[in-house]
Amino acid sequence: MYELTAVFNKSVLIDVLEEFEEVGIAGVTIVDVIDKDAILRKNEVTPEPKVMIKVVVSNDESKEVALEAIRASTMGLGSGKMWVKDVSDVERMRTGEKGEDALTKVLDKENVSEAQDAYYGLDTPAT
Repeated sequence: MYELTAVFNKSVLIDVLEEFEEVGIAGVTIVDVIDKDAILRKNEVTPEPKVMIKVVVSNDESKEVALEAIRASTMGLGSGKMWVKDVSDVERMRTGEKGEDALTKVLDKENVSEAQDAYYGLDTPAT
């Protein structure tokens, strides 16, 4: 399993997410980030806002597909950076599922209480 992290211009976030959706990658965490240049260049043109996305994928093929989806949307000056880390284990805290099961299993709506259904509906599997 791999954790993919990418920091890039916020203007292409929708493009990246659409690419992910096309290839079946879900379970993406998105965070607004501040580029150091935005802090250091107080009186100059403000750099474009950046975002960081994180996603955990289960295998080499999914890793390459996700990296290519990011590359396809973020080319150009100031595109950003992306990196990959090995993940030794993943656990879905609510159910205790571990490993690939925590990434891919879809929740059976019939076994979810009405209160949980309002929040969880269906889990979004990562690949």
